[in-house]
Amino acid sequence: MTPRSPRQSLRAIFTLGFFTAISLTLLIPFLASQQAKSQPFSPAPNLLAVTNQKRVALVIGNSNYQATIALANPGNDAEDVAKTLGELGFEVIKVIDGNQKQMDTALDRFSAKLSQGTVGVFFYAGHGVQVNGENYLIPINAQLAAEKDVVYETLPVGKVQNAMGKTGTTGIIILDACRDNPFSRRWYRTTNSKGLAPIEAFSSSYIAFATAPGSVAADGEGRNGTFTSYLLKHLKTPNLPIENLFKKVRNEVLKATKGKQQPWDSSSLTDEFFFNPVSTATDTPPTPITQPITTPNPPVTAPKPATPPTNPPVVATANRPPDFLSKLIPYPLDKISLAYSFNNTELIGISSDGQILATNKDKVLEIWDLTTGKKVNTFSYNSKAYYYLSSNEQILVETYPTKVQIWGLQTGKLLHTLTLPKIEITSTTISPDGKTLAIGFRDGNIRNWNLITGTSIRTISGRCGWSTTISYDGKTLVSACENNTIKIWNLETGQLISTLTHHSGVVLSVAISRDGKTLVSSSFDKTIKIWNLSTGKLIGNLNDDSGFFFYSVKISPDMKTVIGTGLSVIRLWDMNSRQPISSPISSPQYQYQYNDLRISDDRKTVVITSFGKIDVWKAL
Repeated sequence: MTPRSPRQSLRAIFTLGFFTAISLTLLIPFLASQQAKSQPFSPAPNLLAVTNQKRVALVIGNSNYQATIALANPGNDAEDVAKTLGELGFEVIKVIDGNQKQMDTALDRFSAKLSQGTVGVFFYAGHGVQVNGENYLIPINAQLAAEKDVVYETLPVGKVQNAMGKTGTTGIIILDACRDNPFSRRWYRTTNSKGLAPIEAFSSSYIAFATAPGSVAADGEGRNGTFTSYLLKHLKTPNLPIENLFKKVRNEVLKATKGKQQPWDSSSLTDEFFFNPVSTATDTPPTPITQPITTPNPPVTAPKPATPPTNPPVVATANRPPDFLSKLIPYPLDKISLAYSFNNTELIGISSDGQILATNKDKVLEIWDLTTGKKVNTFSYNSKAYYYLSSNEQILVETYPTKVQIWGLQTGKLLHTLTLPKIEITSTTISPDGKTLAIGFRDGNIRNWNLITGTSIRTISGRCGWSTTISYDGKTLVSACENNTIKIWNLETGQLISTLTHHSGVVLSVAISRDGKTLVSSSFDKTIKIWNLSTGKLIGNLNDDSGFFFYSVKISPDMKTVIGTGLSVIRLWDMNSRQPISSPISSPQYQYQYNDLRISDDRKTVVITSFGKIDVWKAL
């Protein structure tokens, strides 16, 4: 079985694409209002007009996501922004931890209050993604098993623009949703874009992003995010035009992040707008008007990953190995060392013997010999493709929407080009012996090719291509289906052997033991099940009360351990007792949150990946 690319996962996965994803943060409690009141000033132009404007704001902050990583700041950000806008005379509709229905209802209420001469402000903090150049804001209950689901399960930014684009109104949109796509691992097809896509300001509008389109924003160190802490600092400054306000925010964020984050804006305003227009030095802000829509749970503070170590790209170190490695490698911990560490690098794959590692760094595919630590080959990287390394270290597979290119790993030569139907790909698997390629498509078919000759073998039909794996003897294919079932196929004949039906949610991952006797599956129903592959009977569930989604499951080479990995989590279970070997590991003591783990067949090499960092542990 070939582990999935870090950039994609099956159609049903979380994500473990996908697109670009995204955390949101806002404002620190402002300290400048009393100081601002005492400062002398001259009345601003058009001041009478702006002080008589009707002002309405919709403020949304989503922290407690059900199907992806919780965010530390958005709930706090929304609370603080709503409070400040209320003090500035806005009628505020507030949504904290909103599901899709609550967000849609709030937008309808907001739109109904906008009329001729009204100023409308929309503020959002939370996860967001861009797909095909469009931006989508993610409710806390969104599952987003596939890229197409963004249209049905989120709040499109275009819908917000349409609601605010009424004649005679002034619209201001502020988005602190510029993070990596947290769902990209679930989606096979994703643009792999970071942050949000650029938006053109509609008539009489101002649009502000926490960072430039396609870029990623930083979390704050305290209650609020970097961008919104400086936004809140300046919102109450008297008679500060909106353009100057965001210029101040931009300069301070650039300074605070040492140039790494540059807030972005787009404007079509023809008149000046001030968040805090005052006519004399003794004027005070209007009385707050707040009409909250809240959900029962208050925002929670999610733990932030520690700052990663700044190792060179490949370096031997003397770090103490994680304790759980003793469960995977039959050597004492003092006989296990960190052989190599790669920073800002994506894992493509590792050979079954643990000698070859394929990575992507700076849009170059690099092939490493782990016995010598030397780079043995490089390939050009295309962001529109997905890459897979065969376990026998002979072949690199490069998949595009309409074709597959098969490369010789050592020679760098193109061996075969396969033509694909114009149907979305949902899964890709290479058999453990490196001879068979199985690709699942959105039409439910699984097409199989001989990797050695590049010829088509057969097509398996059954609405079951979301997740696939092939047995070590190459004779059995297991696929996850859209109706929560699992089907077992004879790969040599294409005949269905059995259908497994005990999951109540979409199946995320399937894995077969080396002896071909046992199957393990994980699902959105938050269970991991063990099956007898020969009879199709359920043996039982792993004992897990963690509440995590495990987007990938593997069986260790010695068939004693089940490994479940997901976003920011890894957990191990004893195969026989089905009891957890350890609590879910979120890795604070090792300075990284693990989200993938792979073991060589000889159990002498373990590769752990997390957020652009790869650690290679080897037995001495």
